[in-house]
Amino acid sequence: QGAELGSVREQTIQVMENIKEILAAAGTDLRHVCKRNMFMTHAGDFEEVHRVVEQYLGPMASTCVVTGLLPSSARIEIEVIAVLPEAFANSTSAKQGRAA
Repeated sequence: QGAELGSVREQTIQVMENIKEILAAAGTDLRHVCKRNMFMTHAGDFEEVHRVVEQYLGPMASTCVVTGLLPSSARIEIEVIAVLPEAFANSTSAKQGRAA
């Protein structure tokens, strides 16, 4: 049994703060997230988790799965797919160049 990690709200805030740091290290940010996948241990946590995540990301395509997680005291795991701003800009420029 793992150490207590806090309430589902506290865990969700920590996960989102971790995601912010990871995205920054990769050269992007929360504004460039286009999909999220949430894994939680209790279906009853959905509303609270969703409320916190929407404060960070707003509405978007998402998947939510109720499953077992490790460590056993974790109640939420979130993964995101984000666009790198440079790659998006290069892709947009290339498309605009072909259209001209």
